[in-house]
Amino acid sequence: MEFFGLPAELVGNLGPSALVGICILAIVTGRLMPRSTVENAQAIQADRIAEARAEAEAWRTAYEKVTVANRTLNDQAQPSVDAGARLAELLRRAGAVELPEGSPE
Repeated sequence: MEFFGLPAELVGNLGPSALVGICILAIVTGRLMPRSTVENAQAIQADRIAEARAEAEAWRTAYEKVTVANRTLNDQAQPSVDAGARLAELLRRAGAVELPEGSPE
């Protein structure tokens, strides 16, 4: 087992001043932090995750609404499209309309 890169046997043989020095070094390098700092960081991270999930849910809801609206629009427009195609076919058969070159028949 190691303690900040030092073998545990060596750390066990160090005096109190060396151990205090190691603790100060750990605090300065950021390896040892107060519990409140860690808890604050975890709370901030949890808040960000919750916000991201809420935003994702809002986008999902918007997507579902748009999908339903598009489906409804498509369902409502389809009879008009079909009626237009039937009318065009009737006019074509009656000879009332000549199709321009390259148009679908």
